[in-house]
Amino acid sequence: MRAIIVLIPLLIFFACSTSQTKPKVQTPSNPDSKDDSDAKPELMDITGMERVENLLVYSTNNGQLNLTTLDGKYYAELRCHGNNPKFSPDGKKIAFLSGSGTYNEIYTINTNGSCKSQLTNYKANTSWVAWSPDGKKIAFQSDRDGDMEIYVMNSDGSGQMRLTCAEGGDYGPVWSPKGSKIAFASHRDSPHDQTEIYVMNPDGSEQTRLTNSDGNDYEPDWSPDSERLAFTSERDGKNDICVMNADGSEQKRLTNNNTDNVIPVWSPDGQRLVFWSYLDDNDDYDDKSAIYVMNIDGSDLMQLADRNVDGWGPIWSPDGSKIAFSASCDSFVETFIMNPDGSKKKRLTFGGGSLPDFSPMRINGVLYDTYGRVIKE
Repeated sequence: MRAIIVLIPLLIFFACSTSQTKPKVQTPSNPDSKDDSDAKPELMDITGMERVENLLVYSTNNGQLNLTTLDGKYYAELRCHGNNPKFSPDGKKIAFLSGSGTYNEIYTINTNGSCKSQLTNYKANTSWVAWSPDGKKIAFQSDRDGDMEIYVMNSDGSGQMRLTCAEGGDYGPVWSPKGSKIAFASHRDSPHDQTEIYVMNPDGSEQTRLTNSDGNDYEPDWSPDSERLAFTSERDGKNDICVMNADGSEQKRLTNNNTDNVIPVWSPDGQRLVFWSYLDDNDDYDDKSAIYVMNIDGSDLMQLADRNVDGWGPIWSPDGSKIAFSASCDSFVETFIMNPDGSKKKRLTFGGGSLPDFSPMRINGVLYDTYGRVIKE
């Protein structure tokens, strides 16, 4: 079985209930239909913009941060280099990682490309950027004190505080949409160096273990109402998509096939999960991954993008109208976008475009922040 490479290690013990029947895989009539040709975009001017809307930020093949419109017709250069860029909830700033050699530091920049600011400076392995829902804080992981631990700081870099202190390492902090909890993965309490899922308060108090299985549990993602968590679990011998309540109860496996299914992401309406899988047409393993979506009970499993593009890392737009993902193309990793039913798939980047992130979205006059909440203007 092909090894799954993820940004964090993995997790442990609690038998989650499995789906009783295998969901039928649906495929759209033409999953790769395009709205127009893959014409290369034109440069646009973002000077003076206080906040951007209906854009994606991504890192090019040479590490430059760029913006692109969702139709792929225009792009903008932020004139800085980095990776893993993340829009602030209000779309006014972008946090990202940048460095040379072994070490990365966290920076922010205005979305018009001005006022680059370095927030961390510890010559350590600093990674992962997660904005709090109110945009006032950033959670991240760093080994500045030895093991990989989770930290939080104000959005200007002040008030940096270590939240976890456990042997083995803590990884991948994710804020609940209500902002009252942070979920993460940890090696603590594991005799076999597996990862488990924990939650804690934003000040690091009340760290609580949620999973306890025979395999790794990792990459938690909150439902929009902060009541449930979806995650990847290796408890049954391979990677599958599971869900549970925010207190760890009612753990259930949603995927039931013969291959790896990883890294689920909730839709903004809380009704569906998008993820990537090595599932082929015969319910078995394929050497290329594809993007899938299903209901939160595991039903109506649908393949959205052809495996020939080897797609991975899907994310929802804040309003739920689009899905962006990375895929191998012309010797580079590029960014693509499509409708939630797999139609109108379009290549947005040329020359590299990995780990995209959506800005706030304005649809029919309504502005949604990056957490999918309506911004009152």
